[in-house]
Amino acid sequence: MEEGSIEQKRDEILAKMDGHRRKRDELNRRASGWADKRDELNSKARRAIEDASECRIKRDELNEKVKNAKEIKDRLRTDEEKLSKELHGLMKKHLPKNGVYLSKLKNDLRKLEFKQQTTVLAPKKEKELIDALTKIQTQIREREKILDENKEIKKVLGSLKEIRKKIRAEKKDIILLANAAQKEHDKMNKLYAEADKMRIQADDAQEKFVENKKMADKEHKEYATLLEQIHEIDKQLSGLKHKERTEKKARIDYRLRKQAEEIYERFKTGEKLSTEDLMILQKAGLL
Repeated sequence: MEEGSIEQKRDEILAKMDGHRRKRDELNRRASGWADKRDELNSKARRAIEDASECRIKRDELNEKVKNAKEIKDRLRTDEEKLSKELHGLMKKHLPKNGVYLSKLKNDLRKLEFKQQTTVLAPKKEKELIDALTKIQTQIREREKILDENKEIKKVLGSLKEIRKKIRAEKKDIILLANAAQKEHDKMNKLYAEADKMRIQADDAQEKFVENKKMADKEHKEYATLLEQIHEIDKQLSGLKHKERTEKKARIDYRLRKQAEEIYERFKTGEKLSTEDLMILQKAGLL
C-alpha cells in the first residue's frame, strides 16, 4: 500500500476516533450528571428518614405522656367515685327523705322555666306551672342551705370540685398531647413516603448512570481499538519512510560513488582537480 493511501486511511480513522471520543465524553458527562442526581436524592432520602425517626421519637414520647395522663385521670376518677359515694351517703343522711336529688331538682327547674318562656298556657295551667316552679325553688334553697351549713358535706364537695377540676385539666392535656402525637405521626409517615419516593428516583438515576456509563465505555473501547490501529499505521508509515530514506541515501551514495570514480580516473591521468572535486573524493572515501 502506498504511503498516500495509508495516510488517507489514517485520517479516516482519526475522524472516527474523534467521533467516538466526543460521544464518550458526552456520555460520561451525562453519567456524571445522573450520579450527582442519584447522590443528591439519596442524601435527601437519608435526611428525610432521619427527620422521620425524630418524629417517631417525639410521637412515642408524646404517647407515653398521654398514657401517663390517662393513668392520672383514671386514678382521679377512682377518687371521684369514692367521694361521690361519700357525698351521696352524706346527702342521704342530711337531706330530706323524699328521694329527690338536688341535681334532679335543678334539672326539673330548667325544664319548667323553658316551658314557661316558650309555651302559651291557659291561666289555670299558668298558675299550676308557677306553683310547681315555686315549690322546686323552695326545695332547692332548702337543700343548698343544708349543704352550705354542713361542714362535712361542704368539705367533700370542695374535694370533689377540686378533683373534677384536675380531671378536666388531665382531659385537656390528653387531647393536646394526643393531637401533637398524631401530628408527629402524620409528619413521620409523610417523610417516610417522601424518602421512598426519592429512593425510587435515586434508583432510576442509578440505572441511567449505569446505562450511560456502559455506552461511554463502549465508545471508549471503540476509540482505543482505533488508537491501536493508528499506532500500527504509524509504525507502517515509519517503516516506509525509513525505507524511502535508505533507498534515497543508497541512490545518492551510488551517484556520488560514480562521480568520485570518474574524478579519480581523471586524477590518475594527471588532470588537475578542483576543490569541489577533492571534496567529492573525500565524501566517497577515496582520499
